[in-house]
Amino acid sequence: MKRIDVLRALAPYVTDEDLVIVSLGGTGLEWNAVHPGDNNMYLVAMGCNMPVAIGMSLALKHRRIILLETDGSLLLNMGVIGTLGNVAPENLRVFVMDNQGYERVRHDISATRGKTDLAAIAQACGIPGARTVRTEVDFAEAARAAMEGSQLSFVVRSEEHTSELQ
Repeated sequence: MKRIDVLRALAPYVTDEDLVIVSLGGTGLEWNAVHPGDNNMYLVAMGCNMPVAIGMSLALKHRRIILLETDGSLLLNMGVIGTLGNVAPENLRVFVMDNQGYERVRHDISATRGKTDLAAIAQACGIPGARTVRTEVDFAEAARAAMEGSQLSFVVRSEEHTSELQ
């Protein structure tokens, strides 16, 4: 399951009224290719995306906030998942692009290549609908449900171990 394909599956659900916060790496380049617009905010500081998304969702309750996060960035600031579960902003949709590695350096694997399960952590922090998907079909369904829903969502797009990060 390539990241660009799941981003293409998500793009039709994103409106001009939504604010999309995009993590660093290839996610930003690919999101800009499939959904360019003035409502995209690209952040290149690891660990800062989720705090910014939570703050924006609490400050802009009239707008839907979409976070395109990465496993590496989220792992750098794990405590923020507890905050997310506690404040549970209904207008926030989180999509974690988990490639099980740090894309910028192309060789370091992340903890999700091992036993770390980001969706299970999110559930334990009070986000009951958090889930991991491993196929494009499952991602498309999870994206539709999240974007059509009216509550906080947390979807991890994970892939089986591969030799190449994507």
